[in-house]
Amino acid sequence: MRVTVCFGDPCWRLIGKREIEVALYRGATVADALEVVMRRHPKFAPCLQSADSLPPLFLGGDAAAPDSPLAEGARLRITHYAVTNRIAHVCSTT
Repeated sequence: MRVTVCFGDPCWRLIGKREIEVALYRGATVADALEVVMRRHPKFAPCLQSADSLPPLFLGGDAAAPDSPLAEGARLRITHYAVTNRIAHVCSTT
C-alpha cells in the first residue's frame, strides 16, 4: 500500500521535499513508515529514533502514535517542535 509522509517546517529541509510517498505492506503502522523515512533519509533519523522524543505525529487531523495502523492512501504528518536540544539542532540544520 502507498502512504504519503508530510514534513513540517523546518524539518522538511533535511529531506528536501515537503512530502514523500512510501510503499508499505498491508497492516503497517506509523513506526513502519518512520523506519522507511529513516532508511531513505539518514539525516532525518535523529529526529525519529527515540520514542521518548518523537515530534508530534498526525494521521489526517488526528494524533497518531508509532503503533497506529496505516491504511492505503493515508497521510502521515510529522510536525516539529524542539523536545530536546539534539532534535532542535538536527531539525534546524539545512
